[in-house]
Amino acid sequence: MPDRRIIGEPPVRKLAIHSEGAIVEFMTWNPDWFPLPGQAVFDRGNQQIAAVSRAPGNLDLFVIGFDNRVWTTFWNQQTGWNRDWFPLPGQAVFDHVNQQIAAVSRAPGNLDLFVIGFDNHIWTTFWNQQTGWNRDWFPLPGQAVFDRENQQIAAVSRTPGNLDLFVIGFDNHIWSTFWGSRAPMTLEARVDQTSATVPLQIGVHIGATDGIVMETSWHASKNGALLPGIGDTLPAGVALDRILAVNEPGTYGVTVSRTGLVGPGGPQTLTRQFTIDARRPPDHEPPVPVLVPPKIEVDFNGSIAQARFHVTGGGFRPNLPDGPHGVSIRVVDANDPRDRPREFTRSSAAGTIDRVIEGTLADFKVDALGVATVAISATDGRPDKDDSTGFLWSNTVRTKVRP
Repeated sequence: MPDRRIIGEPPVRKLAIHSEGAIVEFMTWNPDWFPLPGQAVFDRGNQQIAAVSRAPGNLDLFVIGFDNRVWTTFWNQQTGWNRDWFPLPGQAVFDHVNQQIAAVSRAPGNLDLFVIGFDNHIWTTFWNQQTGWNRDWFPLPGQAVFDRENQQIAAVSRTPGNLDLFVIGFDNHIWSTFWGSRAPMTLEARVDQTSATVPLQIGVHIGATDGIVMETSWHASKNGALLPGIGDTLPAGVALDRILAVNEPGTYGVTVSRTGLVGPGGPQTLTRQFTIDARRPPDHEPPVPVLVPPKIEVDFNGSIAQARFHVTGGGFRPNLPDGPHGVSIRVVDANDPRDRPREFTRSSAAGTIDRVIEGTLADFKVDALGVATVAISATDGRPDKDDSTGFLWSNTVRTKVRP
């Protein structure tokens, strides 16, 4: 009789009997190909199958269907092949003519899929036996882009819980990225204030994190309305210390948000909100004294390549610490006035400062003679409603620096 086989049955096992009578089992190829069950059909000229085994005795197949969604079916040794193909959850669609799925299992009971999306970033989704399929596809972190019509992703798991991806880049070199054990992204932020009544200062402090961060941002509001120009978007992994001057009473808010990876799923956003009540001082409080700006002097030596500024001065608030709550020294390129990292220093019991600042001015703009102009000023954080920055600044010392 011809060899017959039920669809979904494991590969044929053959038995051999040695001359001594011992039975030895060995495996062979099935006698022929056979169609999988189900009504789904595909385009042999364009579509390609991705196959993976998520555990012994399991098979999973994936293909981009005619509706441009990803379809799948599976086999296991207990029940055989699933009765038909079915689409994965989510709204993401792809191009069944040009795009191809890469499938990998990073651990028993896990599946990860990858594809170059329409935006030419790498997109992924995943399945595990505890929660099933993720609700939709999401892009991997990073700025790299590829060509979805010509390039293809190769995916592999070298150890349980690890993933490695490879692709031939536009420079024809092999490019790679990986996923593995890493501390989850965290959001450590705090806000403090110098007093409960105006004028006061608000300190905004945002910590860095070892996790994968895509974006960190913060903004401030007053009585529920966004304060224009107050806030920023930070590069990944960067901490921030900022001091805000508050001269008017009201309810102020600071919102800090960070987007990144906190687990093996898609990106998530962590948010912290802070409220600061700034009250008007009681009527019996003495009037605010006349503001007397501090004064500084600057001694310079060196060149643009290696500059040294010795900043001294007086008239600052006494006994300030060395750090963001101390005296802030602003070093500005007078030919390109923009915010640069501040220098901080302590003040003595007499309100004096003494600080040496060294470094290169290679990124400063120079005039036609190759000369850079440096402007230096300092503040101890006292509010000044008449200054555009909100702070009381010292005099500004300008220094010409030659090559």
